[in-house]
Amino acid sequence: MSRIAVISSTPLGTAVVQTLRDGGAELVDVGDAHIVLGIVPLSHSRRTVSEVGPALANGALYADFSDVTPEIAQACAEVLPEGAYVDVGVCDPLPGSETLAKLTASGPRATDLVDAVGQYGLRLERVSDRVGDASARRLVRSILTTGIAAAIIDALWAGQMLGFQDWMYEEVLRIFGSLDPSTAKAMLSDTVRNVKRRQLEMMNVSEMLDDVGYTSTTGDGVALTYSRLLHSVKVPYSNAS
Repeated sequence: MSRIAVISSTPLGTAVVQTLRDGGAELVDVGDAHIVLGIVPLSHSRRTVSEVGPALANGALYADFSDVTPEIAQACAEVLPEGAYVDVGVCDPLPGSETLAKLTASGPRATDLVDAVGQYGLRLERVSDRVGDASARRLVRSILTTGIAAAIIDALWAGQMLGFQDWMYEEVLRIFGSLDPSTAKAMLSDTVRNVKRRQLEMMNVSEMLDDVGYTSTTGDGVALTYSRLLHSVKVPYSNAS
């Protein structure tokens, strides 16, 4: 049985502690633990690692659940004994979703962490032996999750400027109500196959919005994407690439 210590004052930390207790884990102080879970805000991450390092038992590992960048994760790993640091990426579910956060782990002893906490019901996915890979995945995923929110807001602002914000809001709800994994696959292939038509459509959008004095907050990014497609940059998993 692995003895586990949890350093946290966050809602995620509270949920993790409850999961571990429900699974029968033995929760102890840092100095007595085989595994220490650091679930602290990013601003406290480096300080926590520095403070925990001297107290770690011989052979113990430290799992960092903070929203660190790969660079910060690698810097934190250098503070601890070799191989003791595991980078954990917390991929939060979309707001309103009933799914749980997806947890990924990377580092030389990521497998040890996954196996140890998994027996108590805390599920993590090992992604690699390299510190920082879990954080990199979380950050790239944020392009999608935060980009979706930004596109919704942009469309609502544009609708407001043109006098039909209520209709646009209902369209957002209708579109999201019909989505499933097959929609993402279809959108990838359809966009690549019809990129010239999509580009012309967005040019018309930009012209219309210019006429009413609204500058799209996401339009430049969309235009850059279409430009790359027209220059034959391949899209992974698109049947039309």
